[in-house]
Amino acid sequence: MAFTPLSIYALAVSLRDAEGFAQVQGWLQAWPVRAAVAIALWSLVHHLLAGIRYLFLDVGRGSDLVSATISARAVTYAGAVTLAGFALWVLAR
Repeated sequence: MAFTPLSIYALAVSLRDAEGFAQVQGWLQAWPVRAAVAIALWSLVHHLLAGIRYLFLDVGRGSDLVSATISARAVTYAGAVTLAGFALWVLAR
């Protein structure tokens, strides 16, 4: 929850001037900030995929136990793959 106000603050600082932009770039180079961004990205992707899953459940697709279990696992695994991909991308920089 605290990520959104911090993101808005970082955006405001980065848009202020060139020094503010450089300051935010410095913040984003720190390992804890990168980890927080990765976790926030994972939560957003997981939420999006789970929402799509529930839309299908609302229209009666995948409501049986086997299909629901498979789709729940798919959402969880897709979120984990997204987090791993982002982590590799960040570490490669």
